[in-house]
Amino acid sequence: MNEQSKDTTVDDARPSSSTSSMNNNNLAKKNNANISSKNNNNNEEEEKPRNNNNKRSRKRGNNKNCDNGGGGGGGGAMNNNRKLSHTLSWALRHSAVDIGLNILDDGYVPVQEILDSTHPRLRGVTNIENIRNVVDTSDKQRFKLFERPRYLFYPNNDDDENEENNNTTVVKTILCIRANQGHSIKLINPEKLLTKISSDELRTLSCIVHGTYLEAWESIKNEQKEEGGGGGLKKMNRTHIHFASGLPDDSAVISGMRKNCNIYIYINAIKCAATTSTDGGRIDFFTSDNGVLLTDGIDNTGILPIEYFSHVTDKSGKILLDNRDTDDDDVSRK
Repeated sequence: MNEQSKDTTVDDARPSSSTSSMNNNNLAKKNNANISSKNNNNNEEEEKPRNNNNKRSRKRGNNKNCDNGGGGGGGGAMNNNRKLSHTLSWALRHSAVDIGLNILDDGYVPVQEILDSTHPRLRGVTNIENIRNVVDTSDKQRFKLFERPRYLFYPNNDDDENEENNNTTVVKTILCIRANQGHSIKLINPEKLLTKISSDELRTLSCIVHGTYLEAWESIKNEQKEEGGGGGLKKMNRTHIHFASGLPDDSAVISGMRKNCNIYIYINAIKCAATTSTDGGRIDFFTSDNGVLLTDGIDNTGILPIEYFSHVTDKSGKILLDNRDTDDDDVSRK
């Protein structure tokens, strides 16, 4: 976890003016030769390990931009937080198991395993401070750092035995990171990653809205017609369907939908809560640490049928579907 030292930058050499064209040409050639020499020397220095304690430095080559973001795709060092955030999201939400990272069912992965990974998309992630910076500055609070007991990841490691200190057991911990939501990894347990919303609390939620696009809305409507009422929101390759507690321009909303969504699907929270309390089906809702609302659909099918939509609008506020009168009648009869 040693921090990488910053590279020195080669100053541009500029040829000076002269009244003699011949002198200008000769001087330009000389300066160009000096620049080439300096650049060659600088490249040679970049091939050397930054820190003798960091065994990955030589193998990973030029880590010049690590201090500006860390992380990378295809082996290149990342140069900003956005790229590092995308890489961490890819690893923690979707690919941890496939690329050999230890991940618990609550979503946590040891930070050191990410730093040590030789996978091409993680080769530029070499600096823990860059990871901390992404976590701290994420506008949607996508990630969380937390100390977790080491034995949970390495139960058979003799070095992980707990220590006795003044007759008190001290559990060895390691720094871990997780994505707060958005997973497609099947082993994730929503009861451990998320906070379940009770039926009573669900009834009090003033806004549950799913952001999507016109093409997706047209597809939902077509499915509703073609499959005899089978249209609705689907979790797709994720473990849950995602919702926000308001629209993107609401300052209280941290995350839950993309800002460029042009279709808003509002959910009838009272009807969902009523369904949860009956024997005819169950719709569980959860909330993440960054305020995203989630459900895995009715009876854990991954589908929330269109009958649970309150209304649908486009970005201008135009009503595309309105079930509010029907919803009120249905709920009053229960």
